Amino acid sequence: MSATPAQSRSRSWGPFARPQDNPDLPAPVSKVTTLLTVLIGLSLIAPVFLLAGSVYQLITGGDVSPWILAAAAIGVTVNVLLLILVMRVRKGRRWAWITLMAILALYAVLFIAAGVYDLNQTGSPMVLLVGAVPVVLILLLAGPRSSRAYFRRDRRSYG
Repeated sequence: MSATPAQSRSRSWGPFARPQDNPDLPAPVSKVTTLLTVLIGLSLIAPVFLLAGSVYQLITGGDVSPWILAAAAIGVTVNVLLLILVMRVRKGRRWAWITLMAILALYAVLFIAAGVYDLNQTGSPMVLLVGAVPVVLILLLAGPRSSRAYFRRDRRSYG
């Protein structure tokens, strides 16, 4: 049986599935994964442009530092892997949920440590505020009962 045109328009593809396409997805998990998808997409802009510029310089015979090329490639790779991890969290994979919370905890510790250092040096609490964002995301992923129940469900498929 083929889907009617109205049914085929209402479906979404892959990681961009709308929350109504997965009725079991709790609102906190949906909000966190959407926010992280946007943030990761924004953080991909700089390394992609740096990588493209470095490749262009190499093609046109310019001189490019291998460190810049390596940093750009690592930045793109890490962001793509984080995006895949966030998509797996959205699908309800427990391993991805635990891994994402560990990565967010590492970000929180690093930003808060940098914030304490910056607060001692300049008196500006801005980095401390940025360090609070991963803490809030962890609380949204692990705090609400609906979020915890979503990741405790028995999953027969892995991916």
